[in-house]
Amino acid sequence: MNDLGEVSCYLGIQIEREANGNFLLSQNAKIIAILDQFGMKDIKGASTPMDAAYPKLEGECDLLPDNELYRKALGAMLYVATTTHPDIAAVIGIFCRRVSNPRQRDWHALTRVMKYMYLKETVDLKLKISADSNLELSGYADADWAGDTADRKSTSGYL
Repeated sequence: MNDLGEVSCYLGIQIEREANGNFLLSQNAKIIAILDQFGMKDIKGASTPMDAAYPKLEGECDLLPDNELYRKALGAMLYVATTTHPDIAAVIGIFCRRVSNPRQRDWHALTRVMKYMYLKETVDLKLKISADSNLELSGYADADWAGDTADRKSTSGYL
């Protein structure tokens, strides 16, 4: 067994340790690689990850002929959302509903999330994990009761 020192990168997650014991997790290199993979490296940013009208859009008239690119982009963004960017987790969960038959508007909405992640303010965000002597467990939950207009299913989340 070898001691390789402090961990600095693990599964594409950059890890920094502050003097007080807190950890800062980020994936800016991964986000830049994702944007480069999908030809979006030199794009203008978006200020929000999703247009408020998107979940209300209905219809199947503009289905993508091939959903492979959509699934690849969604998988890459799902990894980022579940590891270091909980700010886009709800949006990515909504896009996962359309993975079997995505529409052209779903692809455009997903590229908006990529544009949101590209903003300088967002790409450099770090998830802070604190080492605290107070080990009180806190939980949060939220639900959108019957918010999906297509099938009236609810979206819920917890942390």
